[in-house]
Amino acid sequence: MKQSELDPCVFYWHHEGVLEGCISLHVDDMVIGGTDRFHQMVLGPLKQRYPFKHWKIGGGMFLGKQLKQNEDFSIFCDQKEYAEKVQTIKLTKDRRKQKHEFITESERRKLRGVVGAANWMMGNTRPVIAVCNAFLQQRIQCATVSDLIEANKLVAKIRDFHMCVFGSNLFPFMRASC
Repeated sequence: MKQSELDPCVFYWHHEGVLEGCISLHVDDMVIGGTDRFHQMVLGPLKQRYPFKHWKIGGGMFLGKQLKQNEDFSIFCDQKEYAEKVQTIKLTKDRRKQKHEFITESERRKLRGVVGAANWMMGNTRPVIAVCNAFLQQRIQCATVSDLIEANKLVAKIRDFHMCVFGSNLFPFMRASC
């Protein structure tokens, strides 16, 4: 296998100049995709050399994301569990009315938490929240209560839409394993 030049935890296997498989590793977790030839020639010997405890075919958890390969070979990626844990910033009714007031340091820490959670989601399954999150990132040092209200709207978007599907034309020949 050849190690990716962009990510040292990703490895590719080519047969006669054609990509037939890949493995992505993270600590003690991996996700694998490839043709039947890849599964026989690479994955079979790998399983013999390193006896892994759990194998899931067609889907499983990988780096906090639930992956599932559909019959058309597209891959469904869901971060529902993570999304449900993202907390809104608690604001009283009176505090919400103070839209132009600067936030406290405690509120700033909570705002950073929302921005960090959104960064994780947008880098994995939710690129559509990037613009909203970028605006909030720029405002952290001079944020107002209005920005906290916007952060809570972002949390609502994170919770409502926590999944994406990767198209079947990416690797239509690959069978996935986690």
